[in-house]
This record gives sequence, structure tokens and C-alpha cells, in this order.
Amino acid sequence: MEDRFEEMATILDGLVDDLPREYFRGLNGGVIFSRDAMHDTEFPELYVLGHYKRMAMGRLIVLYYGSFMALYGSYDHDALKDKLKETLYHELTHHLETLAGENDLELKDLEFIERYRRDHG
Repeated sequence: MEDRFEEMATILDGLVDDLPREYFRGLNGGVIFSRDAMHDTEFPELYVLGHYKRMAMGRLIVLYYGSFMALYGSYDHDALKDKLKETLYHELTHHLETLAGENDLELKDLEFIERYRRDHG
């Protein structure tokens, strides 16, 4: 399992390095790769792959290795890279929208939870 963490951390570092530095303006906490699995607070059966966090001391993105392993642990290197990239870009979009005073993706995420609540609640 430790080998997979290092593999994924290296992939994530490469994905971050490939993006323009301007995308990370104001993201003073950077991109963190946590070993934890994260579950939705309302629906614990749902794994959370990442968070964009705005706190008093700054902003950061956290991706959760444990959640990726629970959902995609059997995926090969390229498929894992695709999932990491998709999640990183999703959380980075939250950051960029916040800087622009927008919240379209946040509303889309809320719509997903509302549909899930309606269908499973």
C-alpha cells in the first residue's frame, strides 16, 4: 500500500508542475496529499476525493489517498492518473472560481448532493 501512495504522490506532483503557476495564485497552503479516507458528513457511504479549503490563514487543496484507494485501488497507473487529474482540476476550479467571485461548480456540487438526498434519503 505504501508503494501506491508514493506512486500517486509522484503523479500528483507532476500534474501540479504541468499547470501554469498563475492557477495557484492565492493558494498559499498548496496541494496536500493526505493519507486519509474522507467520507461525506451527511452520507458516510460516499467517499470524498478532494476538498478546496478556505480558512482564516489561507487556501489549500487536499486530495485523499484513502478515498482513492477505496474507490480506485485496482486501477492501473494511467487510470489512477486520470482520476487524480480529474479531482485536482475539480478542486482547482473551485479555487479559481472563488478568486473570480463565482460559484458555479459549488452549485453543481450542491445539486449532486440534493439529487443523492432525494434518491437515497
